[in-house]
Amino acid sequence: MIIEFQKKQGFTLIEVLVVIAIIAMLMAILTPSLQKAREQSRQVVCGTNLHAIGQGIVVYAHDHQDLLIPGDFSVSWAVWADMRDCYRQVNLGYLMTSGALPVPQNEKNVFFCPSMKPGTTQQTSGEVYFDYETFQKCWQQNGSSASVNYMYNTSLDGFGNSVVTGQWAILSHLNRIQYLMPDGSVHTFKVVPLVYDVSEGPELMQDVCRRLGVNFPAVLLHKWLAEGQVNLDEAKAYLADAAGWMNKYGSSLTEETTSRVRLAQVKQTSIASDVVGVWETQGTLPPPG
Repeated sequence: MIIEFQKKQGFTLIEVLVVIAIIAMLMAILTPSLQKAREQSRQVVCGTNLHAIGQGIVVYAHDHQDLLIPGDFSVSWAVWADMRDCYRQVNLGYLMTSGALPVPQNEKNVFFCPSMKPGTTQQTSGEVYFDYETFQKCWQQNGSSASVNYMYNTSLDGFGNSVVTGQWAILSHLNRIQYLMPDGSVHTFKVVPLVYDVSEGPELMQDVCRRLGVNFPAVLLHKWLAEGQVNLDEAKAYLADAAGWMNKYGSSLTEETTSRVRLAQVKQTSIASDVVGVWETQGTLPPPG
């Protein structure tokens, strides 16, 4: 009996190229969906972080006669800074030094949003750090300024009305801000293009800040978050004369706060958010005159 062996045929070049083209096309279709799914997952973690920060604020208030943590430094996301020639904790940093929340030991901590890209930003007066590695180097170190990925509402006790200038605009999540309310709930604010200047057309909040090199103060930001929309009249009035706005509404940052706020007093104002750097500081504008 004669057995014939059929020669095995390999793929032709055309077939290989067709398969590669199909795979590339599928990757192009699926990659955006996968990236969106990963970002949604990171947003969920970020929201959980904000909720944990809210619990830490409640614990702090419970241990301090219902007083909120002081918002005593103009850079709302700073947690360690120079307070009139004395380096110490500021803003959310009180939660770490009081024991309400643990000091971060790695990047997977409630004070670091998983969507935030690590990096540093140079200031005229030093550096502001966003990632865990540089936070670790600067936390409780004289001569250093340490920051986290969450902004405290420093306007609650009068320290959020300073005007800061800057050239960078950074949001943890593209076109959305998550924020924490006093009852512990976390909400989402969708950043949409608005007409701040007719000659420029619709702009995102961070874009107009970058274009003009001046940034919205915490008191306005958190007011808009709580209201669910940017008040264009307030925004335009501020952008038209930021220094004049500070002269009218601003508060001194050279004295200790004397108006500590109790948690029970805060009802409809957000107390923290995951925005860092829409108000990236490059110094402070002096009052006019």
